Formats: sequence, C-alpha cells, structure tokens
Amino acid sequence: MTLMPPDRQRTYRELVEGKTLVQGELNGSHFTPKKRMANPENAKWYIRLEAPDYKTGNTYGTWWGEVPNVRYPDGKTFYGYIDEWLNHWRQVFAPNHQYFFTQPNGKPFKASSLKELIRRVFYRLLDVPGTPHILRKMFITYLYEKQVPGHVLDSAALAMHHSRHMQAQSYNRQEQSDKLRPILTLTVELAQQAVGSQT
Repeated sequence: MTLMPPDRQRTYRELVEGKTLVQGELNGSHFTPKKRMANPENAKWYIRLEAPDYKTGNTYGTWWGEVPNVRYPDGKTFYGYIDEWLNHWRQVFAPNHQYFFTQPNGKPFKASSLKELIRRVFYRLLDVPGTPHILRKMFITYLYEKQVPGHVLDSAALAMHHSRHMQAQSYNRQEQSDKLRPILTLTVELAQQAVGSQT
C-alpha cells in the first residue's frame, strides 16, 4: 500500500499468486511468465487485474501494475521479502485459502479485518484512526499539495483505477485555500511581470 499508489482494499485481500500477482516480464501488452523467460533472474512482480477483479474493471479493462523492487536498509529487497513470505512465512500460518495475504489464524482477510489491521497500524504510528480508503485520499492530496504535473496526476488516476475528475472531486482533500494557492501565486507573478514591463 506504500510502494505503489494505494489500491482499493479488495485488491490486496484477493491477491492470488499466479492469478492476480504474477512474476515475469511485461513488454507492452505481452507477458512472459518467469519460467519461460530467457533470463528469469530479471523477472518482476506485477499485479494483474481482469475486469471482474476490480470495481471499475468494466471501464478500464485488464490492468497491469509493476510492483517496485525497493531495497531496504537491511540490504534485502521487496522481492526478497515476497519470496521469503511465499516460501516460508505464509505456511507458518497454515492458511485455509489460496490468497497471498492471510490472517494469523489462517483465515483470509475480509473487508472488516483488513480495515481493522490498517486502523491499528494508524493508531500505533500516528495515534489517529485510518482506513485503506484514507490512504488513497492521503496519497492524492499529497500529490496535489506538491503540485505535481498533470501527466503525473493522469498516471496516478490510471494506477488507482479512476478518472482525473474522480481524483479531483473525491480523493483530493485539500482545503479550498490550498486549492486556490497555485492560481493566486500565478496571478501575482503575472501582475508583477506586467508592472515590470511598464517601467
């Protein structure tokens, strides 16, 4: 939820290795699974969602998202942690399902149990309530506050499976004064240029 633009909680709950979480190489719209690659050590992880797998799938169709392979201070990579989870730790919980993530009791996450997990993390780190959906709003609000270029906002909208209109209306939680600041700054600059050209 922090390495990629945050997705809807359903995506995380329903991740299944080999179905919605796949490893290989994506070139355009052609995917080569790791076992068929000439150099399998170059394989990347992807989240692949078909239309029925997500809320706006009928609008956006098949969606691919590359999972970044971040290196952590301990020297391990995110892909290394994925492998460690799949090859060792997941089995410790003896899950009774095929989903990537599992609760400590071996049961799959439900919307309520994932929401509760995220809420506890928010309280532990920030002493405030939070939900998976709030992460989406926080991410978009941050992008608007940083005044990232339009093409980045377009990319974020696509990554989060919604339109720029939905992004601006439902996810950007800036105060009105913050939303107005860029245009006010620009008009002052234009006015100063106009005054400067008259002298």
